[in-house]
Amino acid sequence: MGILISSITRMSVRDRRDDLRALYATGASPGRLARLFAARAGLLAAVGGTIGYALGVVVPNALVNLTLTLGYPVALDLALGPTAGLLVAGLVVGVAVVGAVAGYLAARSTLRGSVLPDGASGGAARSGGALSLRLLSPRAFLPTAGSLAVFVAFVVLVGTVGATFTAIGATGGTITEPDAIHPVASHVDQRHATVLRSEGVEASPEILLFTMVDGEPVFGRGVNYTAYAAVSDGRLVEGRPPNGPGEAIVGESLADRLDVRVGESILLGGSTATGLTTVTVTGVYSGEGLGDDQLLVPLDTARYLRDLPSGTVNLIRVGSDPSAAFANASGIVALDVTAPDRVRAGEPVPVNVSLQNVGDDTATRTVEVAAGSAERSRTVTLDPGERTTVTVALPSPPPGTWNLTAADRRTRLAVVDEESPRIEGVPERLPPGATFTVGVRTAAGEPASNATVALDGDRAPTDGNGSATLAAPDAPGTYRLAADVDGATASRRVTVSENATREPVATLRVSPSTEAFGSATARVRLVNPWDRPVTRSVRVEGPERTRAREVRLAPGERTTFEAPLSRQPPGTYAVSLRVGDAVVAEQRYEVTGDRRLAGALASSGYSAGSDAGSIVERSFGNLWVVLGTIVAQGAFMSIGSTTAAFAGAVHARRRSVGVRRATGMSPRRLLRLVLRDALVLAIPASLFAVAAGVSLVALVGALGALTVFGVGFTVVTDPVVLGGTALVALALAVASAAVVARRFARATPAELLGGDG
Repeated sequence: MGILISSITRMSVRDRRDDLRALYATGASPGRLARLFAARAGLLAAVGGTIGYALGVVVPNALVNLTLTLGYPVALDLALGPTAGLLVAGLVVGVAVVGAVAGYLAARSTLRGSVLPDGASGGAARSGGALSLRLLSPRAFLPTAGSLAVFVAFVVLVGTVGATFTAIGATGGTITEPDAIHPVASHVDQRHATVLRSEGVEASPEILLFTMVDGEPVFGRGVNYTAYAAVSDGRLVEGRPPNGPGEAIVGESLADRLDVRVGESILLGGSTATGLTTVTVTGVYSGEGLGDDQLLVPLDTARYLRDLPSGTVNLIRVGSDPSAAFANASGIVALDVTAPDRVRAGEPVPVNVSLQNVGDDTATRTVEVAAGSAERSRTVTLDPGERTTVTVALPSPPPGTWNLTAADRRTRLAVVDEESPRIEGVPERLPPGATFTVGVRTAAGEPASNATVALDGDRAPTDGNGSATLAAPDAPGTYRLAADVDGATASRRVTVSENATREPVATLRVSPSTEAFGSATARVRLVNPWDRPVTRSVRVEGPERTRAREVRLAPGERTTFEAPLSRQPPGTYAVSLRVGDAVVAEQRYEVTGDRRLAGALASSGYSAGSDAGSIVERSFGNLWVVLGTIVAQGAFMSIGSTTAAFAGAVHARRRSVGVRRATGMSPRRLLRLVLRDALVLAIPASLFAVAAGVSLVALVGALGALTVFGVGFTVVTDPVVLGGTALVALALAVASAAVVARRFARATPAELLGGDG
């Protein structure tokens, strides 16, 4: 920006040479004139900074909208908050000050040659060898090199950030919870890593940590070091891996920054939850990029600092695409089977089977449904990735309880006689003389009104809701509770005991989830059969997770609630329902181990590249679209600066250009002459810019300014990248010179000779 203002000021001074000589002759000092130009330059810089801010909002928004239209995910939040507003205002003021200073210095320098009579403003460049300048002054080298150095530093800095974020796991990928907005917010069962390893995929379950050590921000991970080493380039160079919750290892770069050694203790603060723990450093490891700036702790330690449920991690890092391991496990798999749990004999059973083709080709499968001697089948054809639900009408098996199987899935089915009623909502144990409510339903599950319920001589009819109120006998013992619905009867045994308490009647049912990485759901139904309110604590105890709530039921009230269970890999699991201190119901459920389905589950949350790249991807969208937009804006700014530098150089030779045009030089030849000189200047300027830009970024890194939350960025020094950057810088310089040369080539000799050059 200083180069731009300086070039414009120099051209303005030369354009007003006659007016400035008149002011000088009437007493105006060069210093006063320079201050006037400084004020003008400061105002110009302030206006330019304001317009630049406006373009900085409009252009990125337009690019984001264009990117979204093309189908690339970008989630940049371009809203300007109060803090950012103050920062922008400060930058505009800073730009104005820099512009004023640059204008003052340029004006003072140029006035010495333009205002003083017959002052030298620099003669034309001399002709010489093939690489000598024919028209432009060598003085254009420094402003050109300075502008290009800023561009190169900008590109190197952006490339450093992009390369660092994609350095780890670039050949592998990560598995996170589908639809999680951020890997830190992802919850994945770590046992999925075991399933992946059993299929030959190296997998490391990991928890992301952002903690503090002695006031220094530190990025860490909770890992199983053996699994971590299998998917990363880290290697232990001193000590041993951590063996327990109180141990940790550190990267070499982080160990140097924190000045910690093997055997020393570190106090760690909680990450996204309140917590403190002390760990002993047992080893130091070496890694590339981010890998050398991390603290690695056991999973249990990280889980405590993050307050995560047992067995849960943020992500699973894999060494390769997990879908490759399941490539030969293609075809149609059954996701879930649903059917009524109770039907009347003689009625068909509607069985719904959810299917998905997890392969890469169109597949056909025959779905077989059976319960006892009853069987039916249905053939289904699905395209790759297609999902559907088919309904099979299964003939009713004989009365009884059956295992209903469909496409390797299983559920329970009760078949009852057409007239058999059902008693429900009755506790097994009754206090003597207690008043309670009995529910009676028909075989179809509808409330049985006008039924008769009897217990030890006490008889009562049911109301329209199928409920009747009875009193328990006073004498302890076992009694028969009977219900009569139009001659069809049902009965059950109840026990009257002085030790019995008034507890709600509870039922438990578990239904597996059909979603990838989903959890099963426990459905709890509670009934208060007593003549007084009941308040109890209810706990659903499943694998690795307990759901508890306080329930208050009015007399005769019923309630139902659901409790999601933790995600589990294939296997059989138990769920129990505890009311108060007693376990009142238990049920087991199965997570199927179909390896084709396991492949679909792993792939649903898989993304290629590092988890650090995933964070940026989830936060901003496509990382390289974001970085490309930033580099494009940097190139646009550099063109402005180099154009101003060459404009100043050509403007200083305006009289010489006018003489050449007046003596017959064509505009095309003038254009070639300016471009030749620009190329002679730009080649060394580009090489100088690369060296200066890389050195500047390296110096910033050496001062510790390229560290974000304890992660030090490694400066990009790839010769291919730097060579490409030098070519882009050269192209920017030549393009800028072409813009300037075209403008002066279009001017007439009279216009060029009208001012001093």
